Amino acid sequence: MDIIKFFNSDEVELPRRRGEKDFEEFITELFENYVNAIDQQIGNDDITKGIQKSRQSIIDICESVKRAISEYLEGFPSKAFSSLKDAIENETVKKCFETLYSGDLSKSARNFYRMRTVDNQKKGFSKEEMFHIPFESRHLVRTQRYSIPGLPCLYLGASVYVCWEELGQPDCSKIQVSRLEMEPNRNIKILDFGYRHAHMAAMINGEGRNIESWQENLAFAYAVCWPIIAACSIVVKEKKSPFKVEYIVPQLIMQWLKTNKEGYHGIRYFSMNIDKYLGSPRLFQNFAFPVVEKSETGFCNFLKGSFKITEAVSLQNTKADDVLLNYDNMPEGKIQLNDKSKKEYRDTDLGKIEAVLNGKDTFTMR
Repeated sequence: MDIIKFFNSDEVELPRRRGEKDFEEFITELFENYVNAIDQQIGNDDITKGIQKSRQSIIDICESVKRAISEYLEGFPSKAFSSLKDAIENETVKKCFETLYSGDLSKSARNFYRMRTVDNQKKGFSKEEMFHIPFESRHLVRTQRYSIPGLPCLYLGASVYVCWEELGQPDCSKIQVSRLEMEPNRNIKILDFGYRHAHMAAMINGEGRNIESWQENLAFAYAVCWPIIAACSIVVKEKKSPFKVEYIVPQLIMQWLKTNKEGYHGIRYFSMNIDKYLGSPRLFQNFAFPVVEKSETGFCNFLKGSFKITEAVSLQNTKADDVLLNYDNMPEGKIQLNDKSKKEYRDTDLGKIEAVLNGKDTFTMR
């Protein structure tokens, strides 16, 4: 298969569901199928040649990730972290992570969104209630994909739509949403796992294969790092269980980010709740920013100083006669809501909420 078919293949597509298979068995099969897909590549382009040249490194990465999962399940989280660190510090992966290192995120991303559900719209959430769980309530912090219990973390979406998907497609009449705006020049840096591999195929195909060097490097990095990204991108099977085996690797990744000397502040990743590739990456991208500076009460000073936030708005706010709708830089694509009909995002209730938020002023967190 050529490079476009490779990135569009079933073997490479993420996220994945394991069905009834044991998690370790599923991961082993997933990695074997990926290596087989690499072996089936036919092409003389630089990306294909680079992937094939890195075949043994990719196999080594697979083995390190599998070992990390096994050690964690045996009750040795420190050994698991060491094994995952081996995968990340593989010389080929280190170079690829440099490609997936965002630099100052404020220069490329501005608007972020956070959603909560409420039964009574007359009781609006305050700005503080739309931020991360305060330190005095850290006992309420449950395990999440990129954060452990007890560690407050600010989870944001790149669109209102992805927030809605992350909350399980709640009734739009029962949601409230705030927009967060990143302060300029805060030098926020993330690890970028935010692109579906189908986006790599679309990027290469869209450029008529005459892609620029940065695009070539990005596609190569996503191919080499695929085993790590894949182990972070398994849909949770037992959603109500306190322990979720699918969170082992992403939580170890976040631990590595917090200890890494490069100074990562978080991660961008694609939603596990959206199966179909939608075109615009922002429709399905999430961000996780763990607290940096702990305190007995209140919020992380670093995160407070990095974001401004709007008042929360509801669907009802889109129906006011004097409402200001700002569709600038709205992500494009058709989405499917609960009524099963596909519409352009900007024409949906969620798109209208986003347009209202984009016209709202933001305020500094106190």
